[in-house]
Amino acid sequence: MIREITSKDIPVLLVYGKHFWKLTPYVSAGIEYNEDAVRELLQELAEEHYLRVAEEDGKIIGFVGAMIVPMIFNPKVSVATEVFFFVHPDFRGATGSALMDQLEKDLEDQVDLVSFGEMTSSTDMHDYYIDRGYSHTETTYAKAL
Repeated sequence: MIREITSKDIPVLLVYGKHFWKLTPYVSAGIEYNEDAVRELLQELAEEHYLRVAEEDGKIIGFVGAMIVPMIFNPKVSVATEVFFFVHPDFRGATGSALMDQLEKDLEDQVDLVSFGEMTSSTDMHDYYIDRGYSHTETTYAKAL
């Protein structure tokens, strides 16, 4: 089942976030997980943007969050920019597709464009997004100073 989050879900998402953070390239750059910042981000997404969870047997198994903002190059275009998209490894496939389907359905009348990112620590997202009709538009690079 996919649903909006409640305040009781935030501690669970914080645990997932901490686990996921350890797998990101930001760790090797020395950037620590900031639970307070993530908590505030979750609350902002839930109240002002977009945040949904997938659950099975009463347990959260995935979630997707996006900021809804004007496109920086053309403010007449609204964009849902993915902040995070995570599905527990035991439930990937159908659950991820269901989360994306729900996001697209929920936002089809609110935004003109949906944008998802791909971390270098992910192994299969490029083909997944292409197969769903997304175009590869940009790749980013980061350097810790």
